[in-house]
Amino acid sequence: MSFFQLTDKLYIAPQINRTDTAEAAKLGITGVICNRPDQEEPGQPTFSEVSTWFADAGIRNITHQPVVGSQITESDAQTFSQTLAAHDGPVLAYCRTGTRCSLLWALHQAGQGKDVAALISEIKEKTGLDLSNFTDKLKAANIAS
Repeated sequence: MSFFQLTDKLYIAPQINRTDTAEAAKLGITGVICNRPDQEEPGQPTFSEVSTWFADAGIRNITHQPVVGSQITESDAQTFSQTLAAHDGPVLAYCRTGTRCSLLWALHQAGQGKDVAALISEIKEKTGLDLSNFTDKLKAANIAS
């Protein structure tokens, strides 16, 4: 699996499997944020299963913040940002594709006044994810700042 480094402190990934947890530990990941609801699709490992895999790899600071992409709010982004800030080292955030995690980060950044087009471009460049469908949501967060 490839983890995409969005910032010095944040890596983004799609759904995790057991092998990925060892890779995360090798990267020095100290915390994990799961933005995927359990039972989102058949066969998906539960948060509890993934937490056990990370714990077995030595990563025990794991947070479950399940969100639905179309329903993500600025409050969700604030919670994500606070969870990220509470970690001393690098954090791995994952969901089905990585889009929700990237959007949560971008919403907080937009709320801090960062340019929306630059955020979308940065995420595309660093992760390959296209958040252009969320431009209006990001602009609304930017205006509210």
